[in-house]
Amino acid sequence: MKKIIGVVLVFCMSLGILSGCAQKTKKVNNKKEFEVSKMIKDTDDYSLKVLNITKKGINFEFKNKTDKEVDLDLDISLDGIMESLYNFDTSDIKAHSKNTYLFEGKLTQCEYEKMTIHITLFANSRSFVNDSVVDFDLGGSITNNRKIKNGTTLYKSPDLIINYLGTTETGIKLKVVNKLKKDIWIDFEDFYYNDNIKAPYIGVETLNAKSIKEVEIKLNSSENNFYASELKQFTCRGCSVLNNLEKERFELKYLR
Repeated sequence: MKKIIGVVLVFCMSLGILSGCAQKTKKVNNKKEFEVSKMIKDTDDYSLKVLNITKKGINFEFKNKTDKEVDLDLDISLDGIMESLYNFDTSDIKAHSKNTYLFEGKLTQCEYEKMTIHITLFANSRSFVNDSVVDFDLGGSITNNRKIKNGTTLYKSPDLIINYLGTTETGIKLKVVNKLKKDIWIDFEDFYYNDNIKAPYIGVETLNAKSIKEVEIKLNSSENNFYASELKQFTCRGCSVLNNLEKERFELKYLR
């Protein structure tokens, strides 16, 4: 009888320990706010501090140390995945001012280990600061759990990978992987689909160091309506740009 009671007690204690661990893990993953309060970069022109992270975005404190109005642009990666985070009030930031800015988006969690960030400052429509901070330690213990499927590989080199992920309502989606420890820019130049239909101007995509980014190529235009079900094929020539110099040319071909 004593042995039975002992076994039951040990079993109950084990359940309690496991339950406690499970509750602790659940509590960590379900944080509503992750406090960071760390200075990312402090220069003669500006300072940028990350304050906290919620599922709605990231709060930064930015100080303009210059004598001119500036526009601030941030490209943000969390644990190697670039996130779509925006703030539309970072234009015409007054000289010698300090403010808090929420870069909004939809994040899957609040806590992360590392942040890679590209910081661009503009004055009079020209950039005068282009800084990059790679693998900044946020102090978290949970890595980014957002997964991006691999898709079909269209181009692969030691430094760059481009995969086709599928269609959207207005175009196609690509997965672009920068394996370098430096930021690059991807220029999708000549893009044609189906019966030699030229895509609208695509523009240049910033790709942070050691980061993965989902890129949507919009094919719908006022001249041509794009229907995902009718996509047969596409081709694209482009290049990656490093330090304002062309680094690597690529050609994409896809046939459904």
